Amino acid sequence: MSKDKQIWFLERSPAAKLLEPLRESYTLHEVRAAEGKGISQPTDGLPVVLVGDLEKDNLQLLRDVVRTDFSARLIGLVDDAGKLLERSEDSGAGVFAFVRRKAPAAVVKRTIEAAFENIDLATREREAREALERTQREMEELNQIGVALSSTRDINTLLTMILQKSREITGADAGSLYLVEQISETERRLRFKITQND
Repeated sequence: MSKDKQIWFLERSPAAKLLEPLRESYTLHEVRAAEGKGISQPTDGLPVVLVGDLEKDNLQLLRDVVRTDFSARLIGLVDDAGKLLERSEDSGAGVFAFVRRKAPAAVVKRTIEAAFENIDLATREREAREALERTQREMEELNQIGVALSSTRDINTLLTMILQKSREITGADAGSLYLVEQISETERRLRFKITQND
């Protein structure tokens, strides 16, 4: 059972009956809409597929969850998706997929699995983009250090900058640089120290 994957539907929704066969595979959760506030329950970052009847449920409540939560997808129940879209251009807005109200359980399950896979792919893409942006920032910091190495003659300024940029890249709260001068092979003495703390 995928406890970390939840399927939400509005209370008294016709979707409840269609989703009942999936209870063994997913956590089904009937959500209530707070008066004038929409669905107040957060997804807490867990992947959530919302299922709503496009004609009988308050679809805007479900769309609001999908619009504000990256890890949520909406599946709309319809008699005929083509006719619904012909009547209103925005009927499909925010809807990941349409499923017929009388669809076989296997079709409903495959559609919900596709929605969860889409959430997973989107999450991995977002994490990859964040990692790329972080790497680009770190490369820029290292380039600044390289430029300073060739242009700065003041050793204290240079070492302070190296330490500061190293802390930023690693996310360290503090750092120290030690310059050691070799007096003999067995004895060393501290010549210079720069320390930074927040």
